[in-house]
Amino acid sequence: MKELFKQLRAMTWRKSIICAIIVLVIYTALSGFIDARILPIGLVLIIAYIIAAMVLLRFDLKTDGLVSENSAMLGITMDFVTKLRSPVIIIGFDGTINWYNTAFVAINESHLSSFGKTPADAIDPAFSPQRINQLKEGATFLLNYKDTDYEISGYSLQSNGKNFCMIVFDDRSELVKTKKQLADKNAVVALIVLDNLGDSFTFSQDKYRNATAHIAGLVSEWGKSLGGMVKEYDRDKFIVVFEEKHLQSVLNSKFDILDSIRETELDELTSPITASIGISNIKGSLAEKEDAARNALELALQRGGDQAVLKTAETTEYYGGKTKTVQKKTKIRSRTVAGDLVKHIKQSGNVLIMGHKFSDHDSIASCVAMARIAASYGKPAKIVVNLHDTNLKPIFSKMRGYNYYDGLFTDAPAAQDMIRSDTLLIICDTNNPDLFESREIYENCVSFIIIDHHRKVQEDYILPPKLAYIEPSASSASEMICEIAEYAIPSGSLTKIEAELLFAGIILDTNNFKKNTGVGTFSAALYLRAQGADPNEAQGFFRTNLDEFVYEADIESNISIYRENIIIATSDIESSDAGQTKVVSSKSADRLLNISGVDAVFVLATVGRDINISARSTDKINVQLIMEALGGGGHFDSAGAFLRDTELSEAVELLKAEINNIIKNKTDNN
Repeated sequence: MKELFKQLRAMTWRKSIICAIIVLVIYTALSGFIDARILPIGLVLIIAYIIAAMVLLRFDLKTDGLVSENSAMLGITMDFVTKLRSPVIIIGFDGTINWYNTAFVAINESHLSSFGKTPADAIDPAFSPQRINQLKEGATFLLNYKDTDYEISGYSLQSNGKNFCMIVFDDRSELVKTKKQLADKNAVVALIVLDNLGDSFTFSQDKYRNATAHIAGLVSEWGKSLGGMVKEYDRDKFIVVFEEKHLQSVLNSKFDILDSIRETELDELTSPITASIGISNIKGSLAEKEDAARNALELALQRGGDQAVLKTAETTEYYGGKTKTVQKKTKIRSRTVAGDLVKHIKQSGNVLIMGHKFSDHDSIASCVAMARIAASYGKPAKIVVNLHDTNLKPIFSKMRGYNYYDGLFTDAPAAQDMIRSDTLLIICDTNNPDLFESREIYENCVSFIIIDHHRKVQEDYILPPKLAYIEPSASSASEMICEIAEYAIPSGSLTKIEAELLFAGIILDTNNFKKNTGVGTFSAALYLRAQGADPNEAQGFFRTNLDEFVYEADIESNISIYRENIIIATSDIESSDAGQTKVVSSKSADRLLNISGVDAVFVLATVGRDINISARSTDKINVQLIMEALGGGGHFDSAGAFLRDTELSEAVELLKAEINNIIKNKTDNN
């Protein structure tokens, strides 16, 4: 009975009302059987109340038990969260902090209350509304707060129809520290190759050995300063392995080993010694790291050498590239490429050849010569061009009347129907898929070859090329094709028109043999003369019509001087012919560079809604880096870019900004 009255006292108000109703019902029933004079009313009520309470406690009054139990559990939960060692905050439906536990007070180290503030204001800007929504959906993130690394996790809650979010700070400092220690121990593999040691000297074997010993000493000291292992695995080739904790210092110094090698002063040195570095810190085995470093090294060499390329798991980064590329004095590479090229042509069923959009003489000449090589091995070849390009009209006119050339050229839609599983695509004078004459043809051909003299701007292709001969030291694609043709086809295979067209390609890219020429350039010219090329006839490809003359005059009359030694020339003439604009801009830039005291020229011309930029420079300004920053490319002293959907005034401002960046970086490095 005592326990019964205890439970009665614990009854809720809802249950008390139900109990009262039952009492009335019982009292009414009892009053019909018991004389009220014999049994007092109060006693009847007490008996009725006890019976009602017993009924309620026996039948379904588990709901109140659950409520009491839930209330108890809620109290236990809040007490646990309050005393939890991990900091906890609860964000209300309005996005502000409604509650936090004592652990949060301890780490916050602030006497000011955080109630009513947003987590971004009270804790860290990382707690943006978007991030909090992600936490509600189960996301987590790491946050360094008060010199402690926390894993932040969130839990979505509801109360009285309102949404809340409980955020827990889980200390992960030891885990983060351990992961960093492991990451610092990760092996970094660097491959170093001397670009031109053999071509930089004209001396005896003894002096060559002294030079290699000096360079090896520089590399060894650099590797040891990183606590690494250095081995010379081949002639003028080194491998360096060191821990990743030293990589940041290498990046901060911007691979100063390149500068140390370049600044080497030795007797009989005819040109600066340069080196290329391929380096990788990807996760994986040493074999995988070495393979990635080798790919990075190949990319550095294809971009002209004298630079480092870092391959990480996510990105490819470039450092260096400060000097003009030095031309090679040997044709060993050309002979090897010629053999590989012929092998792939023989294995193909047919050959498609294309250059870059808005073809110039160098692009079309290299394609025509490549078609001749394919024809020499009995393979049908087609050159993919824009048949309506006005720049090609003088070339087509020269070829008119020869049956061989009548069906040699085709447009992209027709070429699509010629693609087969055994089709070989050869791309000349460009390595950037965005500049290919037809990107669709490139994407649909399984086998393709690239032959180009521009610095490589794209790391990967859809499929790996069967052969990639990218030699930035060459003056032109025409020069490269001449060297290949010497080994690939018998002397006399080129026609007079083809030889003169190749000669014109060299003339265009060297500005009449005035720039970027080397032994290979004049060797190619000699080869073409032997094939019947007439230099005067080759010059005839560049005769200017009246419209082009007016166009050039407009460009050269709208010039401004920037930073005292740079000319920026613009044209307001509306042109829809990108090919003509490119040729005219290049000619104007070459002429303006002859002005005394000018170290660089940038010509900007409008093509519809786009802007074409032609850049030329002396050896004092690297226009290649400036154009690459604008999405273009080229050489140290000759480059270009094509800005789409850009106003002329906007293009000028973008150009000036990149000029300032390059000059500032050069000043900082010096």
